[in-house]
Amino acid sequence: LSNRTRRAFSQSVDSHFSGHFWITGLNRDACKIELEKIGSGQKYEIYDVAMSGSLPGGFGLMGVRLVYVNNEWLVPGNPVYYLPVEPDNEMIELLRDGDRGTVTFIDMVRLHYSQRPEL
Repeated sequence: LSNRTRRAFSQSVDSHFSGHFWITGLNRDACKIELEKIGSGQKYEIYDVAMSGSLPGGFGLMGVRLVYVNNEWLVPGNPVYYLPVEPDNEMIELLRDGDRGTVTFIDMVRLHYSQRPEL
């Protein structure tokens, strides 16, 4: 592997985390998606050519893993889920109250796809 590729892998390992996010903005021309982490309200600008071109609009709820590589936030792979919903106040509060801690990628997959603890 090249040094650049090794650095990218290392940065991915050091920075990766998973979470539930509101999509709060979309710029198809710049291939950017703005996400707001449910619970903390932290905002992330994501660079993703395919996803920015395929989202039906600049809103929704998404479960993803993020990595910070070469000064950009990226989504490695596909989202665990995407729901094209616009939040109302009740939904925002319910999700904020339920997402105060750290969710791992496997927790998110288990929550979305299965209740089997061995997954």
